Amino acid sequence: MPKVLITGATGLIGYHLCRDLSERGAKLRVLHRPTSHLAILRGLRFEPVCGDLGDPESLEKAVRGCDQVFHLAAHVSMARADAAAMHRINVDGTRALAAAASKAGIRRFVHVSSIAAMGLPSGGPATEKQPYNHPPGRPYMETKHLGEQAAHAAGGAMQVMTVRPSLVVGPGPFRRGMIATLIRHARHRGIRLAPAGGCNIVDVDDVVQVLRSAMDAGTDGDRFLATGHNISTKDLLSKICALAGTRGPAITIPPWMTTGAAAALRAWELSGLPGQPPVVPMQLAGTQLFYDDSWTRKRLGLGAPCDLATTLERRMRWERQYG
Repeated sequence: MPKVLITGATGLIGYHLCRDLSERGAKLRVLHRPTSHLAILRGLRFEPVCGDLGDPESLEKAVRGCDQVFHLAAHVSMARADAAAMHRINVDGTRALAAAASKAGIRRFVHVSSIAAMGLPSGGPATEKQPYNHPPGRPYMETKHLGEQAAHAAGGAMQVMTVRPSLVVGPGPFRRGMIATLIRHARHRGIRLAPAGGCNIVDVDDVVQVLRSAMDAGTDGDRFLATGHNISTKDLLSKICALAGTRGPAITIPPWMTTGAAAALRAWELSGLPGQPPVVPMQLAGTQLFYDDSWTRKRLGLGAPCDLATTLERRMRWERQYG
């Protein structure tokens, strides 16, 4: 079995990927920071390596003797104040890890990016070929886009594949995701308003399947989508509230209103007032962020994604039991 290095193992996708690979008999090595909470991986067999994406010596140690790398570690934020940290981790850190892996003779490297690295859909759901077209001032999108370029440029003779997940949902103690947050709000108060846009939801198990298939069957330069179901925001919130037994949205907020709110929040951000206003999420609230993963599914021989109701029910069940 291959020896696999995983970064970002304590996140939602990383945790489920580690469990999946461990059950399949892979030898796991986990690169983690000193502050990482490895207790979540209790029960799994893995070799921990303490290090940092900004520390070349620790990266050399982490990749030594491995056959494959899954790179999931990233700084996720929509705040402009975090732009420097995101560039340091998402771009410079990715470049450094890919270069170290290539130098060590690792042959296959899967970089986990995001649909944020793609452009905004126009004229229908976006495919893997959608060019980047976000306006300036969205550092998370910029750094994920540049991070993809860095991974592929630094790979040398190594086979580098990128996977772009959409909004990932799954069980476990991961409470920062948008869907997990909406489920908590729905359980306690219901949700009465919904913006006019839409999004794509994918089950974490489907993402793991894409990652594993990309590692096994991808070729250098491939960029795959890990997406599931396109759904309007109002329909999604209605489903969540129905599962929670609370009242769902009765009013749809028109795009002009969310755009206006985004402009006001942008002015707040530029004024230097304290806080991190959600400028980018509000800018995108009225947009249909839909995706077509037909090429990825055909290329990797994947079946239909997990049923959306089942995905939401699994997360709701976890929140009820542990939230």
